[in-house]
Amino acid sequence: MRRLALPRLRPSPRLLIGLALLATALGVLWSAIWLHLHQVRRHELEAARRDGQTMARGLEQNIIRTIEGADQLLRYLQLGYKQDPKGFDLFTWAALRPHDALSVQLALIDRNGVMIASSLQQRPSPVDLSDREHFRVHRDSGKDRLFISKPVLGRVSPRWTIQLTRPVLNAAGEFEGVLVLAMDSDYLSRFYDSLRLRSSTIRLVGTDGVTRARAPAREGAIGALVRPATLERLRSANEGQYEGEGRDGVPRLYTFRKVEGYPLYVIAALDFEEVFAGWRLDRTRALILGAVLSMMLCLVAALLLRQAGLLERNRRALRSTLDNMMQGVVMADAGGRVRVLNERARSLLELQGRGAELGASVGRVLEWLGQRTGRPGVQERRTTDGRAVETMLITLPDGGLLLTATDVTRQRAASEAEAAARAAAEAANRAKSDFLANMSHEIRTPLNGVLGMVQALQHSGLSSAQQAMCDTMMRSGDALLRVVNDILDYSKLEAGKVALEPTPTALAPLVRDVAGLLRGAAEAKGLSLEVSVQGRQPPAVLADPVRLRQIVLNLLSNAVKFTEDGTVRLTLACAGLPGDRAAVSISVRDEGVGIAPAALETLFQRFTQADGTSTRRHGGTGLGLAISRELAQLMGGDIEVRSTPGAGSEFTLRLVLDTCSLPADDVGGAALADGPARSLDILVAEDDEINQLVIASFLQPTGHRVQFAHDGEEAVAAAQAQRFDLILMDAMMPNLDGIGATAAIRAFEGKARHTPIIALTANAMTGDRERYLACGMDGYVSKPIDRAELFGTIETLLGERLFRPVDPPAPTPTMPEERAAEIDAELDAIFAGLKG
Repeated sequence: MRRLALPRLRPSPRLLIGLALLATALGVLWSAIWLHLHQVRRHELEAARRDGQTMARGLEQNIIRTIEGADQLLRYLQLGYKQDPKGFDLFTWAALRPHDALSVQLALIDRNGVMIASSLQQRPSPVDLSDREHFRVHRDSGKDRLFISKPVLGRVSPRWTIQLTRPVLNAAGEFEGVLVLAMDSDYLSRFYDSLRLRSSTIRLVGTDGVTRARAPAREGAIGALVRPATLERLRSANEGQYEGEGRDGVPRLYTFRKVEGYPLYVIAALDFEEVFAGWRLDRTRALILGAVLSMMLCLVAALLLRQAGLLERNRRALRSTLDNMMQGVVMADAGGRVRVLNERARSLLELQGRGAELGASVGRVLEWLGQRTGRPGVQERRTTDGRAVETMLITLPDGGLLLTATDVTRQRAASEAEAAARAAAEAANRAKSDFLANMSHEIRTPLNGVLGMVQALQHSGLSSAQQAMCDTMMRSGDALLRVVNDILDYSKLEAGKVALEPTPTALAPLVRDVAGLLRGAAEAKGLSLEVSVQGRQPPAVLADPVRLRQIVLNLLSNAVKFTEDGTVRLTLACAGLPGDRAAVSISVRDEGVGIAPAALETLFQRFTQADGTSTRRHGGTGLGLAISRELAQLMGGDIEVRSTPGAGSEFTLRLVLDTCSLPADDVGGAALADGPARSLDILVAEDDEINQLVIASFLQPTGHRVQFAHDGEEAVAAAQAQRFDLILMDAMMPNLDGIGATAAIRAFEGKARHTPIIALTANAMTGDRERYLACGMDGYVSKPIDRAELFGTIETLLGERLFRPVDPPAPTPTMPEERAAEIDAELDAIFAGLKG
């Protein structure tokens, strides 16, 4: 066999320099890998410490909320027992007020240590619990405090529980027994198990070192003592961390915190196997990558040294371009061989072996990417280290292929963050809805004082200038009230608490009435407001007239608001359908500025308006259209919109409603206007001084005698001492609220008499009226109180005319001194009455 002659190698300066550079590169590479792994391990340990602290804080807050909830339940039981010791029935109380799954049972132990009541049995057998620690602690101390026991095995319910107890004291402060809430230790363990910890553990330990709960659950863990060294660490500080091994020999990072306000510790133990799992994976990848890069460096160095002279100039030009690109580039000729390949492509595409070499077949690269056909297009893949890489394949004019790879990790992370932020915003919106419902109540109360006093001032005899100022304040207050009502409607819709109240409703009078409300505003702007009724109108339809009027008023008000000149048309059209139904269409057409097509997409979104300057120019909350559409959809219909910029807009409400007949006219209303006026003795239960002043300014000038009670207890006492013609009852008062006061009044009145009671409240949610009427009240007026509504409610309830209209005197440039003195005297009398 002929031997292959090999050329004799002689070391040259270029070779020596190349080898030196290769050795340096390998040294730098592995140094960087070692430094990277060291940093990653340190960061993983720091992250684990933070995670342990976060977990411990979260568990502490969970325990605090759990114990506070249980303590609140015990206090409520104390109050119920204290109010009626002999009639207190724990079993019935627990059945009517079901408690959560935390408690195994509620029990009452008498002063001798015998359990006499339980939530598990209506008449439990007496059980002697005088030897229990929680009984002896309360019996010996005599103080009203919460006690948390060690885990005990129940004698009635054979389960391990933690006893949360409070003493029962009589009116003299003497010990009468103990109220016990048995908390399920297994329930706490199941809760901690839901965290899906692998080899990590979580424990709830008392300051006495006894384990209350452990996850994962382990036989004999509950009630066991922690190690003395562990207990010493716990008692040395309120929080801390340390490393150690558990009883199972697994090394862990322990984080502990003392539960604020309670003799408990939470301990979170993170398994180091889990803590450094990512680091070990990163180490494996780094070693593989280092080996691959080392091999690549050696191969590239050998290739460059052998072909340095031929490829030097081309390499410099090409490498200068490719190395400064943020994209990975792979280019192949018409024969399918890779001619251009930068390091960015190797990294992003994770090319290895011969597929990462110049001159290799581009088919291997495409196969590595999972694209066997070589068809042009865009696709996305994930690297082993989790980066998102977008690849684009392009066919070149000469038959070659160009493959680009772009790291889009940040863009994808931004998209995911945006989605998470959107989800968080939706959760915040739901919380905001509940907040707005509460805030609307708080706003209506002071607004009652403003609007009420303005109404009283309007009827006090003013000059023309003063009357104009009052009218301006009233319009501004009404505008503010509309905003509050929009917010309230929004919160009702968000909370799903809007309930329709369908009644027989005549549509034509309703739309004409709405048009009449806005005709003055339209004429003030020089607009023509036209109403058209088309088609055969049914006598009536079953619909909620209040909500239907609200929708039409919103649409028509917007048309007048955004139209500067021309005509606004309100059209009602009906068409009969089978089955005593009718298709109803109510459209509002204006000749205003119109709406851009891009703005139509967000027109019905909450807190948005078609024009960004609309809020400043025209006012409003941006809720009207959103609320109107949701009300329409609640009725089974929808609102459509067509608009042309510069030519106006048309909003159409479409509904399908059941037809019916109008009920017979109520003849009692006409009789009210002819009845005699007389003075009434009126009791007003109201704790707010401003609201007292408003009600007094309404009633006292009309000749009625008003007495005030500052809370429910005073109202009950006054009603017992004197018989009143009418009681105006605030719903929310200290000591005893309006519902409780009404129940007390109805209790002592019996069947002998019945004093009419009208609820005055800022609670305006759906169902509030029914709730107050169901508790024994006879009428309902919401705050801010409208003077005419209050008078009308009183007259309707008593069945007679009691308030003659008081016309203000003819406007004069200045108010006569005699009239001003009379008004001052009236106001002084009202204030004096309130102070008295």
